[in-house]
Amino acid sequence: LRGKTANRDAMGARVNVTVDGKLQHRQLFTTKGYLSSVEHPLTFGLGSASKADKISIAWPGGKSTLLEDVKAGKTYVIDEVDGLVK
Repeated sequence: LRGKTANRDAMGARVNVTVDGKLQHRQLFTTKGYLSSVEHPLTFGLGSASKADKISIAWPGGKSTLLEDVKAGKTYVIDEVDGLVK
């Protein structure tokens, strides 16, 4: 995720991914506990599905982004303003 309005690293962004009617949720944080760190790319397991039906992002600045039919097995950059970059 690449933020523009609230913060460039999109810290605090909430992402929901729907696959075959099942919902997964992640929130982008810098850490999860004392002296720890968290990877910046958010990873979602889609099982044998070939795509995510829906990805919704609630950005820390208040904007939201909705993507549909996103192909599985790839790494994407999603920009707060420009949407899906690659």
